[in-house]
Amino acid sequence: MNHEASVFSHYLTKRQPPTHAQALYAAKVAEVASETIPPREQRQLSFALSHPWCIGLLDGGLALVNPHAELRRRIYIMFAILEASNQHHQYFLVRRRGPFYVIYVVFVGIRASLKAMCGLVLLQLLRKRS
Repeated sequence: MNHEASVFSHYLTKRQPPTHAQALYAAKVAEVASETIPPREQRQLSFALSHPWCIGLLDGGLALVNPHAELRRRIYIMFAILEASNQHHQYFLVRRRGPFYVIYVVFVGIRASLKAMCGLVLLQLLRKRS
């Protein structure tokens, strides 16, 4: 479970989570985890954990086709823990931006759309693979 917490923390903040955040993550996942994860979602979760570079793609694709997937649920658990932690909360706070920030927001929107489309392709490949 610590590996999983580290992978999701790195995806969200590019930093390792503190030890207490890993413990909170493990406790919360154990508390809210389904008794049985559907095989498809288990494959998605396993693939994401063994290939961390694809988490953004899978997250984007799942946002479109299955927003309540186990992978996204676990990402949200780590997000909530990090957002409330003293060491990582600054990654989630609003900061003052310059006038050209609008250009960056458009870029991020386009990038998110491309990630979601690539994620849909990756999800199809994972579905066919099984």
